[in-house]
Amino acid sequence: GWQDTVSHELVHLIISQKTHNRTPIWIHEALAKFEDSRWRADEELYRPGLDPMSASNLAKALRTDSLVTFAQMHPSMALLPSQEEADLAYSEVYLVTEFLLERKGYAGLRQLLTRLREGKQDMEAIAEIYHLNQDRFEKTWVNWMKRQKLRILKGEAALSKDQEKRAAATKGERALASQRQVKLRDHYHLGQLLRARSRVPAAVVEYTQAVEKAGPNHAALWLLANKLGLALMSLGRKPEALDAFTRSLDIRPRDLEAHLHLAQLKLADDPHRAFLHLIECLRLNPLDPRVQTLAYKATQALDKKGDSRQDWPALSARHRHALGLLQRQARAPAPVEKAKAAGKEQAYLRIITHPWARLWLDYQDTGLTTPVYRLPVSPGTHVIGLRADCRPEALALPVQVQAGQVKVIDQELCPPETDESSPGLIPGP
Repeated sequence: GWQDTVSHELVHLIISQKTHNRTPIWIHEALAKFEDSRWRADEELYRPGLDPMSASNLAKALRTDSLVTFAQMHPSMALLPSQEEADLAYSEVYLVTEFLLERKGYAGLRQLLTRLREGKQDMEAIAEIYHLNQDRFEKTWVNWMKRQKLRILKGEAALSKDQEKRAAATKGERALASQRQVKLRDHYHLGQLLRARSRVPAAVVEYTQAVEKAGPNHAALWLLANKLGLALMSLGRKPEALDAFTRSLDIRPRDLEAHLHLAQLKLADDPHRAFLHLIECLRLNPLDPRVQTLAYKATQALDKKGDSRQDWPALSARHRHALGLLQRQARAPAPVEKAKAAGKEQAYLRIITHPWARLWLDYQDTGLTTPVYRLPVSPGTHVIGLRADCRPEALALPVQVQAGQVKVIDQELCPPETDESSPGLIPGP
């Protein structure tokens, strides 16, 4: 989730500072990818290593000799021809780090970064520390990966692993339906039809048949097991539903829906376990009101039980506040909607500040921080509020914007203005 992303970028920053920005991109990404989730390695639900989809794709590439080369990764993995190749490259460099750690541990990695800082080329530094020239390094690493017995999933993936939106499920269903496994497809779609017609017990039979035919190593098992779990939940068959959602996570460990439903099922008898699943959901989408509602209930339940592992009243207050913000956001029409309702053409604000600041529009917190490159507003007069750490109060700037205009605001916030001509101040939140 977003916290792993922050950790990933922090590792990049540390490497850049350590090596004076002399590290090639593949080593940068190898270390950042391997380390980005290490901060939560002691958590109960933590799963180390590559996720099953990525491991399977890497295993297939090893079989067909279609790996992405280190040269192809330069100057950026984002420039690779497809998302599939980028995912494969990240999987490869993840195992590069594991390979190097197995040989010399973190001491070896630190020596590698030191050599790079001194101006050594990547393969030159590897040869010095690991006693492998480029050709031998690549061959030894590839053979090592082949010995890891990476799990290969059969069938096509119903969804790419990074799509977490619920609406994307229809795409997954289409992908599953397009497969030539007619029996599996028919059981699944018959289950969908029966469930849509409230024939849930019959739907469970069909979903179960689909799950059994798919087996534990099918790429679409997460989708099939999720559907089965939902049907079982509606019938009150809790133990079976728990098993179904757990099987879903075995293929797609970062599936928000499976974690969310496991939390629902665990809330009454094991609120702490439910909260652990909700942490995974919050990292994937903290703006989902279902997640915040269940997190609020779980923290309240743990507080009532006298659980001492965390400050549950404080966490409960946080989730209650988040729910309030989400409810207000749902009720408030967006600036563009206001403009359309008034029959006006929309306008835009581009707001740049030094340093960055929290942005308020017409005395309402937008939740945005500068720079903001295209903020839609209705034409007319607005008040921009800018709150930065260097100012004791927020700075208020009245702006006039015309229909179709992009109004640019470039504001220096530090040091705060103190003369009589300074714009007015508005109280901070």
